[in-house]
Amino acid sequence: MPTRARWRQGGEGLGGAVRSGELRAADDSGPLAAGEWSRPLPLESVLPGDGTHDSYFTLTAGPSGKDRREPAATNVSFEIEQLYAGETVRRLQSVCQDGGTLTLFVPGVQTTGFVHQLATTAEVARARNEFLSSTAGGPLPKRFAIVSDLGGYGAGSGYGRVRA
Repeated sequence: MPTRARWRQGGEGLGGAVRSGELRAADDSGPLAAGEWSRPLPLESVLPGDGTHDSYFTLTAGPSGKDRREPAATNVSFEIEQLYAGETVRRLQSVCQDGGTLTLFVPGVQTTGFVHQLATTAEVARARNEFLSSTAGGPLPKRFAIVSDLGGYGAGSGYGRVRA
């Protein structure tokens, strides 16, 4: 069954203009079908700049839930292969329970991140948590505040989805 699978990068609090595109069937005949590989997408076509700094980009697939007549996709499975010279360097798999959105971290040459390879943001968050927990000098706080420009969380995909 064909589904709309897209990528986007930039803007949305990350700076710069939003860049986006569609992931197409391997033979470029149309939309990507569930369970099939897309045509390879060179990172240079997604990420601006010279690869010096860390970058993020987001993949979306299936109905977003913005149209109330069509519910948001759930349990969307993403499988990503990082290729170099035609060989698989890394394979990532992620199931997004509440909607078809997955954000990937791409380390730059001068990375300052906690992960030094292509990773999901969940992997980056786990690595950061492990690092901070291992370097804590005493007991961790029981209460703390979080300051964010996050618009909310809800089922579906897309920027600024808020649970209704």
